[in-house]
Order: sequence, then C-alpha cells, then structure tokens
Amino acid sequence: MKLLKIDKVTAARNLFNESTLLFYEKRSAISIHHLAHAAHEVLRAITGDNHIFDSAHLTPEGLKQFKRIFNISKNFVKHADKDPNAILTFNPQTNIYLLFDCAWIIILNIDKACVYSQTVIAWCAFVYPELFIPVSFDAAL
Repeated sequence: MKLLKIDKVTAARNLFNESTLLFYEKRSAISIHHLAHAAHEVLRAITGDNHIFDSAHLTPEGLKQFKRIFNISKNFVKHADKDPNAILTFNPQTNIYLLFDCAWIIILNIDKACVYSQTVIAWCAFVYPELFIPVSFDAAL
C-alpha cells in the first residue's frame, strides 16, 4: 500500500476542485455541498480568511443572502450530533455560494491564477450580477 502525504492547502484545493467539477457536471448536490463545506473549513483555518463576511464586492442584500444560506447549511452539518433526526431543506443551487467563497479565499490567499477559482467567480458574476457592486472601468484608468 502506497501512503500519500498531503498538506492542508493541497487537501483544500482538491476538495474545492472536485466540488467545482461536480457542480458544473450537475452531479450530486449533497456531495458538492459537503465537499465545498470541507474545503471552506480548511481554507478558513489555514488562511484566517472568511471572505464572505467582509466582502466589499457584494451589495448589502447580496451579502445578507450569502450569510443566511451559508450559516443554515453549515450549522446543520456541524451540529448533526445534537439532533440526528433533523432535516435540512436546501436549494441545491445555493452550492455556488460556498464555491464562490472558497474561490475568493484561494484567489486572495493561495493562488491568484487558480483556474477553478477564476471560473467560479466569473460564472457567479455572469449569472448573478445583481449580487455584485458594479465597477466602472473608466474609474480604474
């Protein structure tokens, strides 16, 4: 048996990349959800960043929506031992919120050139433009 040595950044990136692939392949929403949560937990722990809660790129309503969805599902998984018979009703489309936050943490702290992260962020900006604060390109020049 060959043993693998895996550092935490590699583990987080692998979890994120796999959950991203599953998302775009429209595969198991539950698997995507749990892989993305696991990636987020590792990324947050190793970087100290929880970008979703201090994003300057989201409107106040967009940030409120991200927080609500993020906390409900995270606490359901985190506190499974407290109510083993609990049932979570969640919209599988909200998995993109977890992937989005992971993508921002990776871009800001680990790898600006991460193709998976860039793809997730671009997809969110295209599909959910109302969540983002518009940037004027004239002001950037």
